[in-house]
Amino acid sequence: MVDASHTPGDLASAQRRVMAVIDSYRPLAVAFSGGVDSTCLLALAAQGGREGLLAVTGLSPALPSADLERARATAIQLGVKHVEVTTGELGDENYAANPVNRCFFCKSELYARIREVLPDATWTIADGNQADDVGDWRPGMVAAQRAGVVSPLMEAGIGKDLVRAFSRQWGLVTADLPSSPCLASRLPYGERVTEERLRRIECAERALFELGFVELRVRHLGATARVELSEGDLRRLHSADLDSRVREVVLASGFGDVLVDERPLRSGRLNEDLAL
Repeated sequence: MVDASHTPGDLASAQRRVMAVIDSYRPLAVAFSGGVDSTCLLALAAQGGREGLLAVTGLSPALPSADLERARATAIQLGVKHVEVTTGELGDENYAANPVNRCFFCKSELYARIREVLPDATWTIADGNQADDVGDWRPGMVAAQRAGVVSPLMEAGIGKDLVRAFSRQWGLVTADLPSSPCLASRLPYGERVTEERLRRIECAERALFELGFVELRVRHLGATARVELSEGDLRRLHSADLDSRVREVVLASGFGDVLVDERPLRSGRLNEDLAL
């Protein structure tokens, strides 16, 4: 199915542009989280052949289990060899202390582990950063640059709109999946990242998804969970009288109290008070 906002010619032209970038970097290992952007990149790369192509997923406590299962299923669907590497960022005090540049240490660890499983030094690592990511606060991009990681979508000027258009055209399960950063992003900077806290967040979010909510975050504020929902999910919360159920399932995940933010979810809210 072709996205209505893009003509077949638009998509074909954009695909040629990004394929030229991808092919210039082969053999290619895609840092593959199973999210919207890295899935699109992997599918594009697979269009040019599976030879010299590898998908590598970091097994991190900050990666939701649902994302890992999606990554595994998508790699099978695309016929791309999939390798999983265990990352150890929680053992790095620079990461665990949760500074404002936490993502730098996480990505540095990921790229180092990916490099270890590549067949030889001719392979290039690629991430899923795309053109709309430019200008945002992303310390992980600094780690990518230092590790020699390339961003073919960004280099070819492919933004989120085209990423979703490609994904719909190919029937990818991520086509309309809301963007969602790693679980550690639910912790305010300075609140230590621990496996226990990450599991508590994942458990609460999974329970809310099971209630039918689509786009959400559970912010870990000490013993309190702040639930942030999209505008549509907030309407559903009140119209279906789900307030008590939301409180019940989040408390059951191990939080001491629950607050529902009446403001619609906006990605990056924890960055807003920073002088970046």
